Amino acid sequence: MPLSWKIEYTAPGEAAVDITDKCEGFSVTARMDSFVREMTLDILDKDFYDGLDFTNIPESPEIEIFTKTADTWFSQGKFFIERPNITAYPRSDEARSVWGRSETARLSEPFADRITKVWDTDTTFFALAAELCAACGLTFDENKSDVVDFTIFARTFEADDQYPAEILSELCALAGAVLSCDRTGDVFIRANDYNPSAADASITDADIQNFTETPIYPAFGNRVR
Repeated sequence: MPLSWKIEYTAPGEAAVDITDKCEGFSVTARMDSFVREMTLDILDKDFYDGLDFTNIPESPEIEIFTKTADTWFSQGKFFIERPNITAYPRSDEARSVWGRSETARLSEPFADRITKVWDTDTTFFALAAELCAACGLTFDENKSDVVDFTIFARTFEADDQYPAEILSELCALAGAVLSCDRTGDVFIRANDYNPSAADASITDADIQNFTETPIYPAFGNRVR
């Protein structure tokens, strides 16, 4: 099965351009209990890297990462370029890394404003989530959420100088759930499954290109690698 990848860069006010030939590699990480996906992009083109502005907060995502399976391209998400990712490895004199989070980072610093508010009318968990997401320019998809909506009665819930992500995470904890996201940039609520009856997916040897295993050592021991 042929595999490939593609990186597109969108400068402020300009159309997206393919910069795959300027990059050496990338990584995208995601966690079930995180409302953002993270990317690291290794850039070979010194002039392109030097042209990036790390002094301003980006207004919109600048990087979109695609992977190809057979004849189909799949977007792995759109990401902000937030800061340099300092690394040191054999080709560190050529490759320069940047780090950023997916669009859902709008729910937290430095993109979102802190909120202090008392909800003085009856609302619901999903309605409040939709309100907070909309205020940050995001979409809350209740159809992807796997918890039951519940009522929040007037003047029983308040936020005290908190970011939207902190408010939503607090509500999720009340429902035994976590705030999560997907590669399309949607925010949703994922219930904690403490006693799963079956695996979500099965991965066979044919599906694996490579894997790594990292042992966990005791904190009190000296070690040499």
